[in-house]
Amino acid sequence: MDGAASTATDGVGAGPSAGPSEVWATGPAGVWVFSPEGKHLGTLKPPEGPANCNWGGDGKTLYITAEKGVYRIKLAVMGEKPLYQVYQ
Repeated sequence: MDGAASTATDGVGAGPSAGPSEVWATGPAGVWVFSPEGKHLGTLKPPEGPANCNWGGDGKTLYITAEKGVYRIKLAVMGEKPLYQVYQ
């Protein structure tokens, strides 16, 4: 599987749940952000090619899994609300 995470598109997350939202998808060399119209808005580039991504915590935290690590990025935008919350 060497290098597979850097060439395949897999994980997808949505932006705010109210109204049209951005699409956040893992792809070659990063997490790609697209507008509701499909325009490429930018790419987040973690230290290694990502395999998957999802929102968690406060809704402004994006978690990215990769071949050798898990990364957490705090963002200024609110993402999709988690389906469940872990209580301690």
